[in-house]
Amino acid sequence: MKEQSAKWVKQAEYDFATAEAMFQTKRYVYVIFMCHLALEKMLKAVYTEVMEDYPPRIHSLDKLAQKAGVLFPDRMQEFIGDLSELSIPTRYEDEARKIERKQA
Repeated sequence: MKEQSAKWVKQAEYDFATAEAMFQTKRYVYVIFMCHLALEKMLKAVYTEVMEDYPPRIHSLDKLAQKAGVLFPDRMQEFIGDLSELSIPTRYEDEARKIERKQA
């Protein structure tokens, strides 16, 4: 594995561990955000490995997967769509609070 790809993987693993910690403390908005971030960084690792270039500075999981040549099974693609849809509101306080209230 290329050095830069390994750095992306290490960051993704850290973010996923953070998501797990947030899950244990029932901070679900941050679980969503960190899972999105972990998957984004893992896709950037794949992109770096396959394309031998620095990944684009985008956050769209669909676009990153497409650019890296990653094809997901339908069920996984549906999950990624749901994660992406939920992740955007977590970046804005008012929207994040709405999600939190739904969980209560």
